Amino acid sequence: MESVFRGQGQGIGTKQGSVFYLAGEGHAGLRRRLKGWSLHSGVSLDAAPLFVSKTPAALMNEASAVAVTYAIETLCLEHGRPRLIVIDTFARNMGDGDENSNADVGVFINRIDNMRAQLGCAILIVHHVGHSATDRARGASSLHAAMDTVFRLDKSRSGMTMIHIKAKESEPNLPLGLGLEQVPLTGWLDAEGEEMNSAVIVAGAADATAVSHLTPSQEKALDLFREVATAHGEFAADGSTVGLHVEYWRVEYQRQSNAATANAKRVAFQRIRDKLVSLGRLSVNGDHYCLSGPAGLAENFQLRAAIRARTGAGTPAQ
Repeated sequence: MESVFRGQGQGIGTKQGSVFYLAGEGHAGLRRRLKGWSLHSGVSLDAAPLFVSKTPAALMNEASAVAVTYAIETLCLEHGRPRLIVIDTFARNMGDGDENSNADVGVFINRIDNMRAQLGCAILIVHHVGHSATDRARGASSLHAAMDTVFRLDKSRSGMTMIHIKAKESEPNLPLGLGLEQVPLTGWLDAEGEEMNSAVIVAGAADATAVSHLTPSQEKALDLFREVATAHGEFAADGSTVGLHVEYWRVEYQRQSNAATANAKRVAFQRIRDKLVSLGRLSVNGDHYCLSGPAGLAENFQLRAAIRARTGAGTPAQ
């Protein structure tokens, strides 16, 4: 029987199992973070099935990806099936690949998919936002498209807010407020003999300003989405989530667009659709989009009611 651990973080239940951390950088800092968490939580990691690499994984290279998979499988013979592989960061674990190339990112994703299928665990990829476009991951767009779930961590003066900006197979989560708390590393001294410190993530208040304000054209496109979703939105197969097929929204947007040509209308829709997703106002599940962000939860309740009233049933639309 699988046990569920409700740990010292945010009180969210997790299934216990081996964790493999492919650290591409910051190894000394990572050691301090793990020690700080252990001291803060009172939970020893000495016997925990947590394994941290000493070098990047170079997963673009097929031989390297196979070697990493084999090493994990070997450790799992003693420590049990893996639950999570963390790739930190995406760029540092690519190897010779270019994060701006959709072709290279496609190869990387293929390596990750093979690893996930063979090991049967979740894979978490840590990636940076762009230098100027801080509302989206930097590099090729195919990385975001390939992900099942995407979270963005926004920083503010009051702390951090984690925003769920893509949910392929689930309802989007509400923004999660986080903070950092300093922890003295008792007995750990630096080169001058001073006691070192680390930091642990603790609960905090979600920053409402972390949700970006929309331009007039983005607000108009989102209002149109709400209108079309009320008329054509549908329940997912599980009966719990709701969404709008992108074609209904696309047709109506292009019908109302003032752009000069059909191609210009198509490009404008694609750009504003992608922007609303990157801002966390919409999330994607296949070809269906649903409202996201702080107001999205309440709006989706209203949308469910509208769909039930329109279809005359509380069961999923076929």
